[in-house]
Amino acid sequence: MVNSNGLITFGSGTTAYINTDLATSPSQAARSVLWDDWRTDVNTADCVLYRLDEQTGDGVADRSVIEWSDVVNYDNPVSPATFQAILELNKGSRARTITFNYLGLVVGAPAGDGGASAAVGIKAAGTSGGNRVLASLDRPGNPWLGSGRAMRFGLDVVPSQIPSATAPAERLARVKLRMSEVSTPPNPADFSVNNRASGASVSLATASVSVDAVSGEITLAMGKKLPDGEYQISVAAGKLVDASGNHNFVALAANFSVGTGVNGQRPATRALRAPAKTGAPFMDLSRRYAGFFARELVGPKLFAD
Repeated sequence: MVNSNGLITFGSGTTAYINTDLATSPSQAARSVLWDDWRTDVNTADCVLYRLDEQTGDGVADRSVIEWSDVVNYDNPVSPATFQAILELNKGSRARTITFNYLGLVVGAPAGDGGASAAVGIKAAGTSGGNRVLASLDRPGNPWLGSGRAMRFGLDVVPSQIPSATAPAERLARVKLRMSEVSTPPNPADFSVNNRASGASVSLATASVSVDAVSGEITLAMGKKLPDGEYQISVAAGKLVDASGNHNFVALAANFSVGTGVNGQRPATRALRAPAKTGAPFMDLSRRYAGFFARELVGPKLFAD
């Protein structure tokens, strides 16, 4: 059940507008997107919208998007706020992710800007104890909250890594990246290849990318041979997407060698594992979701004046 005050509950609804630390209240399982006293009766723009998205072509909804659009804070009514909940649906046995997406949280008063007077988190039904995550409660200046930021909750928020990269001994212009998880291949433009000695970059204008769906190995074919030497290949942040929808948080890089080394021996392949995301294992915090919604939804209204 969707509450106009930035709260979603399961099993039954609530009209509560005074937020809590989610330990015991609400009694239902809840998704506290930005729980505060929000109004949808000030003008024709303030409302709550929803949309079901089908993304895989099978005619079954893959996610539900709920947007509190241009809602007005009761205690700080200078400017409206817009924020969203994005809930995965119909994923079978795989744990579903929950994303809170904050498009605009400047309400025109320090006491309310950036979710300063709101509760954000998730909880199980009843007295939740350890079955809750409280990301913010009436906290001005919380770095996890703000316009253009987002939070994602889930059981698997660890993105793919690159344990190693190798180039074939015959010096064909192919680099194979061994991945920790199967990932959707990025575009060639999202890669960069540099000679580690000279720093010169390798043109990827004619490159192509493929992925082995079983092993997760990604192959970058550059369309030309590389001179002997030591190289580094990197993938820009946010360009790899694994089966759970996780993006790489930072640029990932690995070193590889082309040609022969000292005494005619091929240099050993070198591997560089990018640093893992630190912080709470249950939350992927303050990630920017530029690929979601840059503007408001157009869909049926749940609440309006």
